[in-house]
Amino acid sequence: MAVVVGPRARQPHDAGLPVVGYRTGTAIDLDRAPFVALDAMWRRPARMLRGAPEDVRLLNEAAARLVPRAPRDGSGTEAFVDACRDVHIAARRAYGRHAMDVVAEIEAKTSPKPPGGGPGVSVLCSTNRRANLEAVVDNYRQQRHESRELVVIAHGDGFDDQALADALGDVAGARWYRAPQAWTLGRCLNFGIEHCNERFVAKFDDDDAYGPEYLGDSLLAATASRAAIVGKHSYFAVLERSDRTILRFPGRECRFTPYLAGGTLMIDVQAIGPLRFPDRNIGEDQGLIRACLAAGQAVFAGDMFNYVQRRGDHNTWTAADDYFARGALIVGDASMSGRAMV
Repeated sequence: MAVVVGPRARQPHDAGLPVVGYRTGTAIDLDRAPFVALDAMWRRPARMLRGAPEDVRLLNEAAARLVPRAPRDGSGTEAFVDACRDVHIAARRAYGRHAMDVVAEIEAKTSPKPPGGGPGVSVLCSTNRRANLEAVVDNYRQQRHESRELVVIAHGDGFDDQALADALGDVAGARWYRAPQAWTLGRCLNFGIEHCNERFVAKFDDDDAYGPEYLGDSLLAATASRAAIVGKHSYFAVLERSDRTILRFPGRECRFTPYLAGGTLMIDVQAIGPLRFPDRNIGEDQGLIRACLAAGQAVFAGDMFNYVQRRGDHNTWTAADDYFARGALIVGDASMSGRAMV
């Protein structure tokens, strides 16, 4: 069965939306800074704006997120990563000035209800390792996106209620559930989805690192792409056995894709409808992606930052370091993984 991945899988934006412009005068006291519509995000190349003021033109170019071409021979990797970091920071600022924020600002100034902190996200983690609970909590606590909850599925016999209460009891918005040892990872994740309260569910792995802007950037990708699942195709990884930080699949950012790293999935539960993870321990993430594509739903790869996959003897899926480094850019030793956090 052929699967179409691309613009035809997207819901069309309103053709009447401006790409960029200024906030128009209203009875509400709003600043007159330029704004960019969602249609301008990740546009390659950036739409030409002849005669536009300089600040509008620069905003449009930043929103297009024009990154340099990844080096083919491995040379210039550090300069490439630094240039991509600068582009990503500028793009994030531009995304923070999109047309939806104009509406949100008006609502905040006219509605008696306090602002909600953006779309809600349920962070879902299924773990069978009690020792990793602290890392899960640390990744969750440092997220800057305010509207979130943490749902932990304690999988197997290595947990007791007191250990879970000690690790999660003082984490605002945290809940945990016990899952039998006989359940697969896919079944645990599906059980977790049913107990998440928010429309967007971010799957966290218990042995990877998630930077403070991870949830916010993922939500921007979901909003701009309107995809059922967003995540990362290009991403950083630490190979612990060989003490290397690598960038896997360089150059595959901000595009529709048939592949995403399993630890980076943000799922629009409303969009996927009845689709769920297959009942298996390995490949459950790609199984859900394939099911979404077969159902005509879009899958989108966002930026490469704010996530680091950790590969070592602790992973469920074991593979040699040389396999993971094939086609990747060598960033440096393991200490260089901090370059991923922007």
